Amino acid sequence: MEDTLKKQIQESFRVIRLQVQKKMWREKLSRTITRNVFDVEELKKLETEETIKSIQIDLSDSREPQVYLPSTIARSSNLSNK
Repeated sequence: MEDTLKKQIQESFRVIRLQVQKKMWREKLSRTITRNVFDVEELKKLETEETIKSIQIDLSDSREPQVYLPSTIARSSNLSNK
């Protein structure tokens, strides 16, 4: 019984992980097509530039800087929309 439950839980986590991965790739593909970028090197360059631009250091809340990356900003905005 426990083994079956463990397998079901593992399978559920696997499905959730794959759904998140699918959503990420769909967003990435749509951004790439919108920008007419069809070269992998150009795409990597653009992603690096976006990441650098999107890092913001917020010193007002605490003594330690808080870094906001695109992935964490997207997750927090998704949570606030619910």
